[in-house]
Amino acid sequence: MESIEGLGWKYLQWFYNRCAVTYAPSPSAAHALRTHGIQRVELWQRGIDTAGFSPSFRNEELRSSIGVDEKTPILLFVARLVKEKDIDDLVAAAHLLEQRGSSFKLVIVGDGPEREFMQRRLPNAHFTGYLFGRELSEWYASSDIFVFPSTTETFGNVILEAFASGLPAVTVDSGGVADLVTDGINGFIARGKDPADFSEKINILIENHDFMKRLGFQAKLSSVDYNWNAVNSKLISSYERLTGKPRSDYNRRRPFSLINQSQHKKAMVSAGESS
Repeated sequence: MESIEGLGWKYLQWFYNRCAVTYAPSPSAAHALRTHGIQRVELWQRGIDTAGFSPSFRNEELRSSIGVDEKTPILLFVARLVKEKDIDDLVAAAHLLEQRGSSFKLVIVGDGPEREFMQRRLPNAHFTGYLFGRELSEWYASSDIFVFPSTTETFGNVILEAFASGLPAVTVDSGGVADLVTDGINGFIARGKDPADFSEKINILIENHDFMKRLGFQAKLSSVDYNWNAVNSKLISSYERLTGKPRSDYNRRRPFSLINQSQHKKAMVSAGESS
């Protein structure tokens, strides 16, 4: 008897293959769709507000408020606190770093059902709860290394927020986050579900301050490619190919009306979602 998953993919093939194009948020997501028989897949990657996330938001008083001096690196994790973010691996990696005597402070931004569990397991970490706006930007810019062991992301906007803030990222080789990080250039990619390897990659940066700063500089440069103007320009170019209309014909005051109703019925454009 065919599995429920197999039946699900057959339905998705039937639905998406009727579309002129299916947009995926990352190369890994696009590969997964093509592997399961989805045709005409293109990228529509997510963007970052480079003015809203920047090293200029760094706040030394914020660092001092949690007892951290300029020599102690802050490891930042930003996410909803749920099992799906592989928080067990983050907890295990933090314990391994403590056991080897690494000097660091873990800051966890976010809330969720697993917060109490994490607070029990990580008594030395600082928990901010859910943040947005300037408060969030300041924590990004005031940290030193972004750590993100989640294997379930289709894209990973938090990586771009970290990059734009000048932080190198330590991630894993599963999901969309691995598409954003160039190993040894703007961060490190560890093996997924492997806290020992994850902690080892983090420790390389903890023990090499200058190297950490170089990777952070490259991370900032990487974020430029994901500003919304660049991302949406690629999307509009794709719409032009679909509709046969030049960009100058679009009503710029109505960005979500790029395809009129009659053309939409012909194009049947579909877009993938990022978690």
